[in-house]
Amino acid sequence: TIHSSRRRFAARLNSGVSQETMKPRYLTTTLSISALCLLSACVGVPVHDIRNSPIVYESVSSRSMNDVLSCLTAALDQFRGDSRMLTTSYPQPPVIEISIGAIQMGGFRHHYLLMITSFDEGAKILVRSAGTTFIPMPQSELIKHVVSCTRDH
Repeated sequence: TIHSSRRRFAARLNSGVSQETMKPRYLTTTLSISALCLLSACVGVPVHDIRNSPIVYESVSSRSMNDVLSCLTAALDQFRGDSRMLTTSYPQPPVIEISIGAIQMGGFRHHYLLMITSFDEGAKILVRSAGTTFIPMPQSELIKHVVSCTRDH
């Protein structure tokens, strides 16, 4: 905690270690902890960032948008109950977005965005990733669900 760090700092200062020597150590420790949190990549991103993130998978299916949506919401049902999955429909042009993420830092943070659009009497699906680690659903598992739901019957 901050208080114990301050106590250690004061103890070292009183033990003959100069304040100039301690500042870089304290700063290095603080920066290391901050970097570890950022590098763990466990925090999702805002909606505008996920929409601009790279496409990690793309598929075209002869199944309708509604069929693909029904299949995906059933496959991803584990995320519906606790606000880790949001579904949004836009009428013109018809687009359905499925956001998978979590409530973090007071708002919904996105880890994956699935965009379902109408395409040649079927559906096209794009999967975008924030490039974060989302422990409840690895990217490979999500893509398996998308493959299964876009497979032609």
